[in-house]
Amino acid sequence: WDYSSWVRTYALYLEERLECFRILKYDVETERL
Repeated sequence: WDYSSWVRTYALYLEERLECFRILKYDVETERL
């Protein structure tokens, strides 16, 4: 368990969170129209 693999895993985790957040934000914006 070295540092680079931890960073890579954390980056993937953050990307998934950002993707979910973007989808939720998009849904809210489309419902408002």
